[in-house]
Formats: sequence, structure tokens, C-alpha cells
Amino acid sequence: LGNRHDVVLVPFQPCRTDYEAALRGVQSLPEGVKAIGVLTRYKRTSPSHQVFLDLAQEQFGQDNVLVMQEAGVFQTCNNLGRSVYTLKERVYGLSAAKAAMDATAEAVLADLNMPLYNE
Repeated sequence: LGNRHDVVLVPFQPCRTDYEAALRGVQSLPEGVKAIGVLTRYKRTSPSHQVFLDLAQEQFGQDNVLVMQEAGVFQTCNNLGRSVYTLKERVYGLSAAKAAMDATAEAVLADLNMPLYNE
């Protein structure tokens, strides 16, 4: 992947094993590939989650970490084998989850100087 792309998203949950696996993945990337950390299942009220956010900002750079807040709808999608874009059921928080995914995509594409939608 790193041979064909300038930017790689590296998702990880706020736990030691996920974070260490993310770091190993970043270290294996070819020179010149930018890694953006995506901290998933983040809870603002959890001190341990804040520790992983701080660590990620040190590793990836302050502006190279995106945060996806914990939301039950993501687990629902996972259980059903769907994404927030293909889920047809009415699920609490679905529109907020779609907005969060769009914001993440926009942040990455802005870094690449590409629009999210063709105009």
C-alpha cells in the first residue's frame, strides 16, 4: 500500500496492543509515506483514552491524529456487517456517525488537496 499512496490511515483503539500494532505498521512503511493515526472508540471522559491520544499525537504529530468518538452505532454496523453508509435500519446516532466519517474523510482529502465530492 505504501508504494502506491502518499498517505496511509492507521486506525487503532485506545489500548496498548492496538497502539503497539499501529506503531509497528507505521515503522514498516516506506520512506516518504505519511501516516495519519485514527484513534477509534475514543471516550473524552476516560483518562486512559486521553493517554493514548497524547501518545499518538507525539508519534504521528499533533495535526496527524484524527479521533472517532465512541458510538454504539459503529458496533451495530460491525455486528451486521454494514457501514454507516449502507445501514438501512433506523439506529440511534447513525446521522452523527455518518457526519464523523465524512469529517474524517474531508480531513484526509484536504491534506491531499482533493475534494470529497466532485463538483
